[in-house]
Amino acid sequence: MRLGRMRRGRWFARLMALVLAFPLTWIGWNQATYNFAVLQPGRIYRSGQMSPSALLRTLREYQVKTVLNLRGPNPRDSWYRDEVATTLAAGATQIDLPLSSCVWMSRIQFRTLVRVLDTCEYPVLFHCAWGSERTGLAAAVATLLSPGRTLADARRQLALRYLYVRLGNGRIMAELLDQYENWLRANHFEHCPEVFRQWVAAGYLPGKSNREEWPYDPSPLVTVTHAPRPPERGPAGSEREHSMIEPETIKR
Repeated sequence: MRLGRMRRGRWFARLMALVLAFPLTWIGWNQATYNFAVLQPGRIYRSGQMSPSALLRTLREYQVKTVLNLRGPNPRDSWYRDEVATTLAAGATQIDLPLSSCVWMSRIQFRTLVRVLDTCEYPVLFHCAWGSERTGLAAAVATLLSPGRTLADARRQLALRYLYVRLGNGRIMAELLDQYENWLRANHFEHCPEVFRQWVAAGYLPGKSNREEWPYDPSPLVTVTHAPRPPERGPAGSEREHSMIEPETIKR
């Protein structure tokens, strides 16, 4: 009897090891590749925080022109300084737009995100720390701004495949899409980019808690740092140097 229990225990342990092996291996591979994924080939890419070498390789391989950092400017942190240096060295533009995975975007933040996606140079790579929550939300917004895409397509950007789980603080991302779906239903609208823009401009209301409740938001809305341009030759063949453009900061 005791031997039988021991055998059953070993088989149970082996079974549990097999059950856990795949998800753990998948999560490990996902993080080893920085949660990188292609949203729109040749146009939009998403990821978690990359190492400088991985970022440089990605920017060159996919000819990325803009890095949209959803963690915001953090000049005191080495990861941020390394990222900006790598982005500029690759000839791309760094855009820092601070979002939070535990606080709803303010209305002006949401409009700013849409404006950045409208005006930045493509291809673009956007990322947060893990590439799941803030990145998933930005990917969903980019999807809703793209002709021919659906709300279901946007929801797929918030999926377990990207390590997104609708629990805790991360549920805010999915709830934002819920609010848009409810607004469509209440107004008898069907989704299209123009209708989505209308909702962002006049229909979106941040839930609790949100950045509009803060007495003061210390973060700028967006910071843009351009790569230095090569010198231009004047009429007589002389070179005119372009100094590096100082970061543009837009505050509230």
